[in-house]
Amino acid sequence: MIYFLAPVVIGWAIAITAARQRLKLAWPVISLAVIALIAGSAQVNAIRPAADNPGGVSMSFYVGAALRNGDGLLHIVMYFALTAVPYLVWWFRNVRSIFATDAAG
Repeated sequence: MIYFLAPVVIGWAIAITAARQRLKLAWPVISLAVIALIAGSAQVNAIRPAADNPGGVSMSFYVGAALRNGDGLLHIVMYFALTAVPYLVWWFRNVRSIFATDAAG
């Protein structure tokens, strides 16, 4: 479970930091897209230990295969949506409230 949730938590931490620093929209979206690309193209393989095999965990990245494969592309889009959508909703709400106070005042 940590393999799937870690990119989302890292993305949320970047979004919170970007919001606190009041960065332009492009920089956090670019960083969240890179995290989604890395997370969506990662493949984690775990082998349970047995009597003749000590087992182990390995991780590899297949960016080209992930982009050609529909399932890999779906993972990339899913990670981007899970990390970027909360930040984008927050950003659009703040932009709209800023314009509303400027128009009223």
